[in-house]
Amino acid sequence: MPVFWFLFKSTKKQFGRDMMKKFCIFWYIFFVVIVFFSSNISIHSEVHYKQFNHNMIDTSTDVLNSAEHYELLTEALITTEKSSIDGYSSFLSAYYDNLTYNLGMNYKGSCGYVAIAMLLSYYDTFLNDNVIPENYDIRSVGMQTNVFERRNSPGVMRDIIANPLNPSSAIYGYFLNARDYYSQMEALSSISLHAKLITIASARGYYNFNDNDNPAGTTFTYRLNTINDYLEDIAGFIEGIDYSIDYNTSAESDYLNSSIVRNYAIQKIKAGYPVLLSIGKTTDPGGHVVIAYEYDENMDEIYTHMGWGSNKTRVTIESKGYNVYKTALILDFESNHSHSNNYGVYTLNGDTPTTTYYCHCSPSIHTHHQYDFRYSLINNEDHKAFCSCGDYIINSHRKCINGSYQYCIDCTWSICNHQSPNFKKYNCDYHYKDCQYCPYYQLEYHQFTYDPNTYRIYCLLCGYQTNDFLQSIGFYVKYF
Repeated sequence: MPVFWFLFKSTKKQFGRDMMKKFCIFWYIFFVVIVFFSSNISIHSEVHYKQFNHNMIDTSTDVLNSAEHYELLTEALITTEKSSIDGYSSFLSAYYDNLTYNLGMNYKGSCGYVAIAMLLSYYDTFLNDNVIPENYDIRSVGMQTNVFERRNSPGVMRDIIANPLNPSSAIYGYFLNARDYYSQMEALSSISLHAKLITIASARGYYNFNDNDNPAGTTFTYRLNTINDYLEDIAGFIEGIDYSIDYNTSAESDYLNSSIVRNYAIQKIKAGYPVLLSIGKTTDPGGHVVIAYEYDENMDEIYTHMGWGSNKTRVTIESKGYNVYKTALILDFESNHSHSNNYGVYTLNGDTPTTTYYCHCSPSIHTHHQYDFRYSLINNEDHKAFCSCGDYIINSHRKCINGSYQYCIDCTWSICNHQSPNFKKYNCDYHYKDCQYCPYYQLEYHQFTYDPNTYRIYCLLCGYQTNDFLQSIGFYVKYF
């Protein structure tokens, strides 16, 4: 019995060890299989999400990777005075190409709020001075009345965060953590519109205090709600009465719809709207937010302000490595134009400095080419239209009809249709054809016929009568 019991116990122990070993091996293999397939499922889901899903909303924020962000941020601190454009055919193009300094600083992925402030500052200068309260307004002041030369559109504060120990170090804000950066934004929120927008968004929970790289990154929903909150709570406008918002988000969750958003942006730019545009790369899950404001029909190119400083105020997104148009949004204000007086011209009257302020539409300053200063006739189809600076373009006449006359609305061109002419006898072969509306006249042959009662021969038009009678042998009548 003891021997049997000993053998039984030994066998039991060995069996337990074998079972334990098999148990461990089973769960190890099971764990490996689960990890392998779950990673493949995750990869497949991500590909499906990016390429084929039409229904899901992409909640990824529009932010740059850290290395690219740092490089562009340092480059944005360099101001370039010279523009690549000699003149502008619209204030929309002139404003954004010359918006070189008065815009927010994107230290922490806040490109969405930088772009919103740029959108609002355009309307504050172009349309209605109440779009941005005066405490956030930054005017453009210079000695030139031609503001191309100063290249400094009015806008909002460039809220540079400098190192207290080294004030010349403007990159300091980039190295702050999320909480310290937000404290700076709170402190500036009464004078910096960019900072104010960040605090407005934070009140909705849109600021990520746990992300020290890009705490102020935005989604389309973040931007839409922040714009509405600002316009209603700060500017005092009412949606549906004072303004409306229109947008296209076709490619936010499906990059294959990029062309739909691009076409929408082109349509709105051609209608005169600046477009808040979210862009991306097919090779990068991040993104960026810019202002699109000009379309070149011949080149099929959209020009944008990238929010990075003076050397990238008029570039295509493709030239900067982007190839996806994710979302596009416009503001449509119902108010009429009211002068903003955001352009100041500084003069010295003796030793006394004087600054006079003008609206962009004033003839006293030159913000863009307005080809209505004077006109020069070329021919019956075209004229030259001059700007006050001397630049000109060739335009077709804008023709209208007034009675017998056609005339151009713009220039001195006019032409008479010579309706209801008068005819005057000249001699036995000719008469005059005179216009009763203008000095025009023409010498032409008589158009002879005969009177069936008297057989007299006469001109149908002027009435000139010959001394001849129609003979029985017939009379050859010339018709001209």
